[in-house]
Amino acid sequence: MKTRILIWWVLITTATIVHAGDLNVVGNLNVTSNLAAGAVTLQGAADLTAAVLDFAQPGLFYRHTLTNDTTWTFTNHVAGRQVWLQVAQDATGGWRNM
Repeated sequence: MKTRILIWWVLITTATIVHAGDLNVVGNLNVTSNLAAGAVTLQGAADLTAAVLDFAQPGLFYRHTLTNDTTWTFTNHVAGRQVWLQVAQDATGGWRNM
């Protein structure tokens, strides 16, 4: 059984949501070996119980596990605010983000 983890970087600009396709690093990034699937976790991430990302919440890191097909809701947009969202499949897998 495979586990997939998707990590999105979401930047809110004036009424536009951008999903970055590249990893932008400020400073040094060192990788000493290949990253295994599921090896990346966000330390100190808040676990979301629903697929709602409310930008009024404190913090920059959020985590959500898909247990069904999921439609995302983004509320209280703040221009220029950046957050990290880690999305993982449950053991069943095959779910879609919409």
